[in-house]
Amino acid sequence: MTFTGSFDVGAKIYRDFSACNWVRPIHLEMGGKNAVIVSRHADLDRAALGIVRSAFGLQGQKCSAASRLFVETPVYDDLTTRLKSLTKKLTIGDPTDRSVYLGPVINEGAYKKFQEYCAEITAGGSQFLTGGRVPTGSLFDKGWFCEPTLAVDLPLQHRL
Repeated sequence: MTFTGSFDVGAKIYRDFSACNWVRPIHLEMGGKNAVIVSRHADLDRAALGIVRSAFGLQGQKCSAASRLFVETPVYDDLTTRLKSLTKKLTIGDPTDRSVYLGPVINEGAYKKFQEYCAEITAGGSQFLTGGRVPTGSLFDKGWFCEPTLAVDLPLQHRL
């Protein structure tokens, strides 16, 4: 079994699978900070596309969303340029419109957490390549919309 989800559900699966008379393999991913590693040998177009899709699909509200990157120095600038370009092309709006990639986040709590994380990232000395804000006006005042956000150079010891 492979499971991606909350710690509580993953721990229950672990306990249940451990309580049998034979070994049953399981792989549990329980809310970790999913990392992407990009080496100098990577196809940067494919890497950038995969990162953006993973990070921002379903507004980033999935347990398997890419949430941090480790990039080899020789390709860092090139990859971040590609990521910035792709992210800025994502359309935010009404999720029933087929041309929209990002709808609102699930609730006010997620909306406020986004704002708190952005403030914490700024206070931690990082900078934003894209996003870091909530859009306002028109449709955006009727839901919990957040800009797709890429922050760079957050210290490794930072909790985020």
